Amino acid sequence: MKDYYTVWFTNFVGCALGISDISWGITVSATSESEALEIGMKEARTLNREFGMPPHNIRVSEAELRQMATVQRMLDA
Repeated sequence: MKDYYTVWFTNFVGCALGISDISWGITVSATSESEALEIGMKEARTLNREFGMPPHNIRVSEAELRQMATVQRMLDA
């Protein structure tokens, strides 16, 4: 059974430096957190490759993308 998850990407370095606290997320339907993460990572890779990551449009490594990611299962309202 699939659930809905939000995969969040947060620029923690910017937060620590007080430059920005930008986060963005994508909501996906998946059977597990790990599947949701992989779907989210695919979208993040595309954004990173085409535009760079918000807010400064800087391209980051795969490892940095994974460090930015957090998965949250959405609960029924």
